Amino acid sequence: LAHRVEQLQSSVSAGRFAQVHQECKSLMTEADKLVAAVEEAQRRKDQRDYVAKSIVESLAEVGFWVQQFPAEQASADATIRATRSDGRAINVSVPLEGSLRWTMEGFPMEVFTGSDGQPARACDEPARQIEVVKTYLEKRGVETGELLWKGKDPNRPGTTAKRLPRSTTHSAQRTRTASTS
Repeated sequence: LAHRVEQLQSSVSAGRFAQVHQECKSLMTEADKLVAAVEEAQRRKDQRDYVAKSIVESLAEVGFWVQQFPAEQASADATIRATRSDGRAINVSVPLEGSLRWTMEGFPMEVFTGSDGQPARACDEPARQIEVVKTYLEKRGVETGELLWKGKDPNRPGTTAKRLPRSTTHSAQRTRTASTS
């Protein structure tokens, strides 16, 4: 940018005003695009951080001890690890865009025959824990979608995807779908 400004100053000194005018218009267009990209990146980061903070607070309210808080890296997923006194843990990855990713440690997983006759998996206890957390999240204005996991019976009832609320600092309307692996 400094080099381009020097070139423009030389062009002004040489009397090439039309060229300078055109180049300045081009620079302003590029600057506007850059500002828009920065604002969008900041909006996504702010939204991710808001969702992560709400998850941390919600997990604490239902008896989990939060061991890690999301890093402040602008482009990375926020990662949260929460444990209970019995050693069971919930890990949550909050990306800038896309689905929340929940993983459980120490919770039982049942395998049964699904409605389609294929083996299916049920994780009722962790699903109940996450549903309670989701209720607390809704109180903070964060709504998540259906809880999914590998091997879940597709005919098993779930919730529907919802959008984040509008507010002055978090005006984005993105759907977040919670899923487990």
